[in-house]
Amino acid sequence: MAMEVGHCVGFAAVGAIALGFMWRRKYAGKCDEIVRTRKRVCVFCGSQNGDDGKFVEMAYLVGKKMAERDVELVYGGGDVGLMGAVSRGVKENGGFVIGILPR
Repeated sequence: MAMEVGHCVGFAAVGAIALGFMWRRKYAGKCDEIVRTRKRVCVFCGSQNGDDGKFVEMAYLVGKKMAERDVELVYGGGDVGLMGAVSRGVKENGGFVIGILPR
């Protein structure tokens, strides 16, 4: 079960609630600062390349521009199609990606 701790999320288990409050006291203010400075964009696009190679080029360029602007990518986690092109654009240009693969 997730418990909201300021703007950060901590995980509550038996006996862990007190740990969450201790963490909150130790890092009070720092969490809010980190959350405000990080920028993330969730991208949802095709897992296929499409009929025109320009789509892949544009998806890669979007990822590249995200990395240049220090915007993190949250996406479906695949490495194929347009989603893969965006991800490669971010990673190959020094950016950070978070891939979410459902079960």
